[in-house]
Amino acid sequence: MAPFARIPLPKVDAFIPAYEAALSISDLLTAVLLFGQFSRSGLRALLVLGCAYLFNVLIILPHALSFPGVFAPQGAIGGGPQTTAWLYCFWHGGFAVLVLAYAVLATRDGRTRRAGNIPAGIAAGVGLTAAVVLALTLLATVGHDLLTPVMSGADYSMLVSKGISPAICIVSIAALILLWRRRNTSALGRGPAHQAGN
Repeated sequence: MAPFARIPLPKVDAFIPAYEAALSISDLLTAVLLFGQFSRSGLRALLVLGCAYLFNVLIILPHALSFPGVFAPQGAIGGGPQTTAWLYCFWHGGFAVLVLAYAVLATRDGRTRRAGNIPAGIAAGVGLTAAVVLALTLLATVGHDLLTPVMSGADYSMLVSKGISPAICIVSIAALILLWRRRNTSALGRGPAHQAGN
């Protein structure tokens, strides 16, 4: 493949919306399953993980709408030339932070009893997640000028030189290490019956 590595493929305008639509559907199903498991187990870690996947679902929409040339030549939600790149950073950084929070809480939740008000917990998690996505979207569009440039044309090297990509990688690796250290246990298997046996 080396001789062809620098040959660009033909542009396919439908790729981004098709890819992100498929991703959002799978993430939404995952979020619903995790909220369902939280309603059975009451473990806060599962609520946070469900919110992580819901965060992905919600932030994919403004990311796709902001992508130049997909729905409008300069994006359909306004902003500026850095909007899509910053939404991408918020998307991947936010998910990594929430997975790290899940890993920390899952370690602490090993013997946690069932939470008191499950529906209120889910409603609060969904509402807070939606509010964070809305705030990040407004920051990347209305507050576009407050954010530092992270790309120049098609060059994304500033994401590395300004430490944004390395920071996201560090958080992701930290979450992976925590999850790897507790690989012999599963929060998903800790329902009420399992907890009763502890």
